[in-house]
Amino acid sequence: MLGLSWYRPPPPTQRMRAVVCTGYYGPDSLATVDDLPVPTISSPDQILVQVKAASVDTVDSKICCGYGRVLRKQLYRHSYSGRSQPLWIEGVICPAQRALSFLDQNCYFCIQICPHLASSQTNCLRGIKPETYNHQIMEPNAKHNFNFPVILGRDCSGIIIEIGQKVKNFEVGDEVWFGAPFWSSGTMCECVVVKENMLAKKPRGVGFEVAASLPYTGTVAWNAMVHQAGLNAASTAGKRILVHGGSSPVGCILIQLATLWGGSVATTCSSRATPVAQALGAEEVIVTGRGNVEKQLEVRER
Repeated sequence: MLGLSWYRPPPPTQRMRAVVCTGYYGPDSLATVDDLPVPTISSPDQILVQVKAASVDTVDSKICCGYGRVLRKQLYRHSYSGRSQPLWIEGVICPAQRALSFLDQNCYFCIQICPHLASSQTNCLRGIKPETYNHQIMEPNAKHNFNFPVILGRDCSGIIIEIGQKVKNFEVGDEVWFGAPFWSSGTMCECVVVKENMLAKKPRGVGFEVAASLPYTGTVAWNAMVHQAGLNAASTAGKRILVHGGSSPVGCILIQLATLWGGSVATTCSSRATPVAQALGAEEVIVTGRGNVEKQLEVRER
């Protein structure tokens, strides 16, 4: 019996390399894989970017321990629920009012005004460790295999290789940069799909490697200083500002921003990082590990 078959098998799925975590049990879960499917555009406002450079952040080490898995779980369920409308999750990432009650934590995300320094108009840029306000997210041995492997990396720079039908401000070939939220898929891979409103064109005078070091930490620092602390170019001038962890990625940006706006900056860091903090503009450096920082501030001249 003779006949013809018009069936065309689907094209093979393209694969890419990525740095991932395969479970929520810390650094031991890190792996490099080369068989992840290349993401595809599924919405008219999305853009496919070929990654040229990417960087990891402190929060990536926390992701390896389970941080953000609740949001990731909800987003995973949404992606397979058949909904046509986007799922918006608000007020979950780092609620400022709750975080502000923790006075003795190390710096990372949010802003705290130190009560004993208020009289001297000293604003303390203080970040709260994520696990302090939601320990449940940080359970290291939780078994949630629905979304593994998780791609790490928060910052990215690259070249646009495909755009959705409704993308207006970008073209194929544009050099771009962006930062990925901690609950989303990361950037340590060969290709990523992002929405148009999350991208910006990379400055021409900045290389891909340098551009991949700023977006995530820059937005965290800007949010902390401008939106949480309410500081700007006009209100910062003449104020004394304390930046905890001045040698951290976020701290480095905060020192420069506060100095640019006319603030007098003091910072905490290790003795080894003191020259870096001073070069960035810190007028006073408090070396950590030499007693309580707040007590040291109380006895210093104001």
